[in-house]
Amino acid sequence: MIEAIFGNARDMSEVEDISVGFNLISPLYYNGPFDFP
Repeated sequence: MIEAIFGNARDMSEVEDISVGFNLISPLYYNGPFDFP
């Protein structure tokens, strides 16, 4: 089953242990200047 959960990574109580196969996060400083192309 594929499920998308949007929220804060500090509180992952709704995610079962050993159940994540892929994790996608946004850049730490999304609105800041980039040092790479």
